[in-house]
Amino acid sequence: MKAGKRIGLFVSLGVAVIMVMAAFPVRASLTQETYRLWKGNSNTVAYGVFAADIISDLTGRLEILTVGSVYGGPAVGTLAQLKIWSWTGSTLTDVYTKEWRAGQAYTTEAYSVYAADVDGDSTVEIVTVGYGQSQGGSPYPQMVIWHWDGSALVSELDLSRYSSGVFRSVYAYDFDGNGMEIAVAGENGSYGALWVFNWYQGSSSLKDEKTWSGDEVRARSVYIEDVGFLWGRAILIAGYTKSGLAYSGQVRAYQYSGGTLIYETQAYWQFYSSRTEGFSVTATRFNSTDPVYIAACGRYSNAGTWNAWVRLWKISSDAFDPQADEIWSGSSGTAAECHGVYGANIDTSADKEVIAGGYATVSGTVNGNIHTFNIVGTTKSNIEDTYWYDEAGTQAWGVYASDVDRDSTVEVLSVGQMTDNNGVLWADLRIWHK
Repeated sequence: MKAGKRIGLFVSLGVAVIMVMAAFPVRASLTQETYRLWKGNSNTVAYGVFAADIISDLTGRLEILTVGSVYGGPAVGTLAQLKIWSWTGSTLTDVYTKEWRAGQAYTTEAYSVYAADVDGDSTVEIVTVGYGQSQGGSPYPQMVIWHWDGSALVSELDLSRYSSGVFRSVYAYDFDGNGMEIAVAGENGSYGALWVFNWYQGSSSLKDEKTWSGDEVRARSVYIEDVGFLWGRAILIAGYTKSGLAYSGQVRAYQYSGGTLIYETQAYWQFYSSRTEGFSVTATRFNSTDPVYIAACGRYSNAGTWNAWVRLWKISSDAFDPQADEIWSGSSGTAAECHGVYGANIDTSADKEVIAGGYATVSGTVNGNIHTFNIVGTTKSNIEDTYWYDEAGTQAWGVYASDVDRDSTVEVLSVGQMTDNNGVLWADLRIWHK
């Protein structure tokens, strides 16, 4: 495991930032508090990150949860991995690691993690989603619900082989007072899909499922928020769909009532009629004057080179109403992508920032990238970038923000991967602040 050695890392970061500042005007960086790189026998990646009070103690600090996959060698295959971390503000501790496979799968990966008291028993559960796949077989989705028993993670529910497809993202909310509804986005066979599960008093149930079609469909992210208008709290999905030769980013909105998903509306978008894909969605009030904005991020092809983007909407007249786009690339127009987006107040202002994580190519090297900005109405401001790299390159797959160590400063969490000089992937967790 590679620990965060501050002096060596900041020398590396310093080089990267100097290179960036020469290529981009007036862009500042987040301050890194610590980081950790780790791997198993070979390729290891972290896809999702969340923070919650998992281990009850007197500190009030939140534990950091990361999920991904680790390759255990030819005889083992790829296992899903869930880690619990503790950050005191000065020490990052790998508290516990759980690795598992979905049934008899040779490859198992976990893409997303959420934590809350989902069944109303006063114990915080951890929900992970992903997929399993046997050698030569088709992928099938998996959801596992865990809890911490004081010394280890215990599985409460392992829902595998529900259908052909993949679970990609999870979020939860209690719509009816009988345990939280667990919303999962992904694919059911060749269809985009949204499932709503319930885990209550030791019993699981599928409350409802909606699917939609296209020549190729991905539902990569799900989020739940009160978006106002006449909808109230909505389940939001981001991904993409292909029709003929055209790939379009796609967002969809559903209500949930009485055990039933109610489709509201959707929106497609393309930049310059090029291939456009959505990776992540979030929603919040970014300031005191605007309503809740929905932010989705992803990538689009600009003459064969990926550019990163965030699009923001509000809900007006029962539809997604576009308010602003934020588009960026690497140095000299090279590739960039956004893989995760979140909204939080990370500075001393009253407004929340849009926090977008992914990668940007800088002087030929793939850098991890966190892109932040403010939005009021249709006006963007305080556009800033943070870049980092190690060995052959880095990128972020997920971002989250919370005051993890209870020091009254909101930390930004990023997870992803580092490629070493031998081409092996290491999982990457970094903690930042403004």
